[in-house]
Amino acid sequence: RYGVGYDRNTWNTTEGAGNANSGLQGNYSTTFDKQTFGLDARRTEAVWALGSSDLRSNNITGRHTYRPDPLFSAASSASIEQSNIRSGNNTINSSEFHNRYLQANTNANWQPDPELPFFVNSGVRINDSVSDANGISSTSQSQNLNAGVSYDHTRNLRFYLDGTLTNSKNDGIPNRTLTENFRSNYQSDTIKFGDSSYNWGANGGMRHQSNTTSPSNQAITGGAGHRLSTPYALGGGASLNLSVSQDFLAENDRLAGQNRTLSHTGGLTWRPASRGTLSGSVSGSVSDVRTIGGATPMHNQAASLGAEAVNRISANANMRANATQQWSKNETGQVSTSAYANLTYQHTRAFDVQNLRYALTYMMNRTQSRNPNWQSIQPAVSSSALDQSLDYRIGRANVRLTVAIAQYGQATSNSIMLHLGRSFGNL
Repeated sequence: RYGVGYDRNTWNTTEGAGNANSGLQGNYSTTFDKQTFGLDARRTEAVWALGSSDLRSNNITGRHTYRPDPLFSAASSASIEQSNIRSGNNTINSSEFHNRYLQANTNANWQPDPELPFFVNSGVRINDSVSDANGISSTSQSQNLNAGVSYDHTRNLRFYLDGTLTNSKNDGIPNRTLTENFRSNYQSDTIKFGDSSYNWGANGGMRHQSNTTSPSNQAITGGAGHRLSTPYALGGGASLNLSVSQDFLAENDRLAGQNRTLSHTGGLTWRPASRGTLSGSVSGSVSDVRTIGGATPMHNQAASLGAEAVNRISANANMRANATQQWSKNETGQVSTSAYANLTYQHTRAFDVQNLRYALTYMMNRTQSRNPNWQSIQPAVSSSALDQSLDYRIGRANVRLTVAIAQYGQATSNSIMLHLGRSFGNL
């Protein structure tokens, strides 16, 4: 399979400056001998007349998978990206940025014996980047090797052992890091009390890390937790579900010291009876997380309330609305609040015309933070956006008209975009 595509967009700003960007892309994929191979390439060019700026970038990505049998699989990918950005129309104010990024990785998973719950995984990752900003260059290279095994002693008890070796060099300064981990996790079977469900779990582990630029470190962790979920039938198809949980984690870190974390969470969800094509839910949650000891003691509290409604208006039209209010407070006394609402409407046969689709999305968001240690209260930040689009497709050709209005704080943006497209090959 292969595909080739080309796109170009032009627009003008209120200052009268013209802007344009274009892209040429292609892809190829094939399957052979329990393997797959894919290749993607794209060339992008953009010009912003207001700041006399332009961009040129090239990207090539290759992917390969191999699965000879159900017990072994391997996946690899590699990509290279190169970009040049130039801005300014005179020698004094002009600037140039050149970047090149190369990455390659391979991961493999293997189960030696189908009758034995023993699993092996390994991976290799290589990164290389070079950047130049107005003649000042910076380089970064890293090579990462990881390997691990896991064993399911029972369906409830699992053991993990893994290690990672990383070699890195930033602007000529080398560093090598070696990390070894051992972890165990136990998760109980679900215990039923009437309609209620209860389970508990415990975990523990040891970690060792060493590198060439800082002291080595060791840590031991252990924790336990439990949770309870209780549903209530309210009659008429309505339901209520209550869930609570508690978790405790202790860590003894040689460099950071000892710390203890205790967390409590609770949630309540109400689902009213559906009325014809209309359904929805209301949910709320609270949480309290306290960390004692260590370098950074913390105390975080949070609460949220949300509602969602879905209406299947007809076979071709549907509407969805949701809103969320969130509140949080940390150990410094900082209080953050946010409110979010979203409304979407879609019609797959607008004006009773086949292949004509209409979509509307409205979003609004408001956030604010207050801290008693601040000299002044930070003003609330509000944003909203309304997007409408008409999309018509016939064969391989399509036309899309998009109208968008957005506001962030005191700034407002309005846009009208007409897109004409035709696909070729299998793109």
